[in-house]
Amino acid sequence: ADLGPSLIGSQCGSGMYIWQITDILNWQQLSFIEGGYDSNGVICNGYLVFGNYEGDTSWVFVYDISNPSQPLLVSSDPYPPGLETYPAMERLLACGGFLFHCSSTYGCLCLHVTESGTVVFAAECYDLPMYNGHGSKYGSYILQPIQHRGIACFDVSQPQNPSLAFTLFPERSVYAQVNGN
Repeated sequence: ADLGPSLIGSQCGSGMYIWQITDILNWQQLSFIEGGYDSNGVICNGYLVFGNYEGDTSWVFVYDISNPSQPLLVSSDPYPPGLETYPAMERLLACGGFLFHCSSTYGCLCLHVTESGTVVFAAECYDLPMYNGHGSKYGSYILQPIQHRGIACFDVSQPQNPSLAFTLFPERSVYAQVNGN
C-alpha cells in the first residue's frame, strides 16, 4: 500500500508492516497490523482498508493511520450488502473516497468509505464475471482484464455512477495484471 512519500506498507500472510524509508537502504519499521487478510490493503479516503473472508461472511477492516506508528482499528464490519451473497475480498482498487471490488464470480461493486471510516454500498458497477487479474486505475478509468473478453475499460469519473466505456481486444483471452497508477 502506498502510504505517502516516505511511508510504505508491505503485506504478508500474517498482516501489514508499515515502514518509514528515509532512503532505499534505511527502512525503519513503524508498526505492524496483525491479521491474515484476503485482499490487498488500499488507502481510501485517508484510511487503510483490508478485506477478509471468514467462514461464510466477508469482513471489511478499516484502520486510521494518521499516526502510522499507532494504527487504530476504526471498524470491522461484515461486507456491506449489495449482491445476493457477500463476495470474498480478492481485489480492491481505491478511487478517492470510493472502493471498487472486483470478484471473479460476481462482477464488481462500488463501495464508499465514509469520513468516519465505515464502508457502505454505493453501486453495482458492472456484471462481467471471469476477472483474470488485478485491474488498475488510470486517471478516471479502470482497466480490468476479463477472461475471453480482453480488457474492459470503465469510466469512474463519477464513482457512484460508473459505466463501461469500451473493451480492448474483445476477442482475446487476457491473463495478466494491468499495471498503472
